[in-house]
Amino acid sequence: MLNSTPIDVINHATMRSAVAEYSAMVPDALVAAETRALESVLDRVRGKRILDLGIGAGRTIAPLRAVSPDYIGVDYAPEMVEHCRRRFPGVDVRLGDARSLSQFANASFDLIVFSCNGICMVDHDGRMAILSVRDQGEGIPRELLEKIFDLYFTTKKDGSGIGLAMTYRIIQLHNGRVDVDSVPGEGTTFTLRIPLINPQEARLRGQLAATILPQEEPRG
Repeated sequence: MLNSTPIDVINHATMRSAVAEYSAMVPDALVAAETRALESVLDRVRGKRILDLGIGAGRTIAPLRAVSPDYIGVDYAPEMVEHCRRRFPGVDVRLGDARSLSQFANASFDLIVFSCNGICMVDHDGRMAILSVRDQGEGIPRELLEKIFDLYFTTKKDGSGIGLAMTYRIIQLHNGRVDVDSVPGEGTTFTLRIPLINPQEARLRGQLAATILPQEEPRG
């Protein structure tokens, strides 16, 4: 587990006092956005390995285990983990932190689901850690770095050259950017940087310097 930030202290205090209440209040179901995202990859992940981050009181456990029994649920609040172990005996539920998942080897999962507002429960540095994807592969040669987001560019025999291009475009549409750091022979890190509010809208409203908190959605 990472060192506790002030936000972590608040979160843990809240979870300790609200586990039962939260469980009774939030139904066991995916929200609409999660359902649509899952449906888009369902054929590729059915029966495959699923990691569910930020399970909270267990809202997502049953729906995702219906897709695959090869499932691991993770939460960083010990009280939530113990609650879910009691509710779902036999299900692999673990204590862990989305900011540091070194307990799992690279390529351990075919689908990773993160509760809609899980990323809203950590500070800025924590969000950057969560939105960084790092591997320990062969790395990308420097001369190819400027091409990897080009549509249809690929160095793989069976590659489509679509995945990174789509990712880049989606992040652009959210006024964000994708940073890449790669060392040949050691691996590559992709960091997705997404503003909490559209900069153009902020300027128009004179709120560019304001702190905008994202709307809260059901947790785990």
